[in-house]
Amino acid sequence: MSNKDYFEAAPMSGMVYGVTIVSTLLLIGSAVIIWFLPGNIPLVIRITTSIVPLLIIIGTAMYLVRGYSIKPDYLGVQRLFWETQLPLTRVNKIVVDSEAMRGSLRVFGNGGFLGFFGLFKNKKLGYFRAYATNPKHSVVLMGDKRSYLITPEHPRELVDALYERLSRRRQVIVEYPDDRNSNE
Repeated sequence: MSNKDYFEAAPMSGMVYGVTIVSTLLLIGSAVIIWFLPGNIPLVIRITTSIVPLLIIIGTAMYLVRGYSIKPDYLGVQRLFWETQLPLTRVNKIVVDSEAMRGSLRVFGNGGFLGFFGLFKNKKLGYFRAYATNPKHSVVLMGDKRSYLITPEHPRELVDALYERLSRRRQVIVEYPDDRNSNE
């Protein structure tokens, strides 16, 4: 039995970390370099070109996933200044699958800068919402109409706690495809 209801997000994957470092350097570089370009560039262009990249960094950082909290009827995705609520009332299957994001296409959202947030699509899951920092820690919450992909630091602990909470009210299927692959 688990009494834990808050779970840290997985540390950023190497790819996410690399994309974040390169993107940040490019954005800061573009904000700074405009001041050193020769020519008669109007001040309003220099200021705008300096501010926009910094706003992109700040705006994206606000969506950063810090952790997940289990509430009675929803899973809270802890962001920098708020919580996004994922309804649990229709979740009927939970899958721990480190390959769940493989082959995903970003439909709308962020695909690597500080994580993966937004609407994605792949052959395995169809359309799904991702709130992820490290795809190798993927947990998929499947419902009648929507699927959510999250990446807690310790996927099994979160799944055990979710199952304990949800199975009191209805049948919930839990799958660990990674276990099947490790026995082959």
